Amino acid sequence: MSPTLSVIAPLLRVLDELSIPYAIGGSFASSAWGQPRQTMDVDVVVLLDWSGAERLARRLGDAYEFSLSEMQAAASGQDPFRSFQLLHLEDLFKIDVFVLSPGPYIDEMMARRRRYPIEAGFEAQFCSPEDIVIAKLRWFVLANRVSDRQWNDVVQVLETQSGSFDFQYARRWCGHFVVLAEFEAAAAQATLPN
Repeated sequence: MSPTLSVIAPLLRVLDELSIPYAIGGSFASSAWGQPRQTMDVDVVVLLDWSGAERLARRLGDAYEFSLSEMQAAASGQDPFRSFQLLHLEDLFKIDVFVLSPGPYIDEMMARRRRYPIEAGFEAQFCSPEDIVIAKLRWFVLANRVSDRQWNDVVQVLETQSGSFDFQYARRWCGHFVVLAEFEAAAAQATLPN
C-alpha cells in the first residue's frame, strides 16, 4: 500500500463506520479519473455536524493531530469553504477536510459518488469525474485562473473519461457556478473522440 493510502484508509473506514458521508476530492480524485500525479495532501469532503465532529474526534485517537475546536467550528459554520486539517503523525501527511452543507448541488454530488478501490478489500467513495471537473474549475477561477495544475487536471479528466463523462450534468452545474466558459474552453482543449 502506498504511504498516501496507509494514511487515508483508516480515516475513511472511521467515516464509513460512523455513517458520515464523505468523498475523496482534489488532485487525488482527479488522478484516479485522469492522469496520476504526485500530491502533497488529500482533500476529503464530508457532511458533518457538531455531534459528528465530536464522534469523529473521539475515533481518530492519537494517529492524527487536529484541533477539536477547528473541527467543531467547521462543522457548525456557514462559510461555503470551511475546513479543518488532519495531520497523520507517523507519516506527517496532511489531509484537508472540507465540510459541506446539504443543498441541491451537494445532495446531487454526494448521490453521484463512485466507489474506487484503494486497497485490497476496501473501496472508498470518490467524487465523480464530473464533480471533480466542476470543483477544479471553481478553484481555478477563485485563484485568478493561474493554476496550470488545476487546468491540466480538468483537461486530463475530460480526455480520460470522455466515453462516459456526463457533459449535460457538468454543463448544468458549471453554468450555475459561472464557470461554463472555462468548462467549454477545457473541453475544446481536450482531445475527445468524435
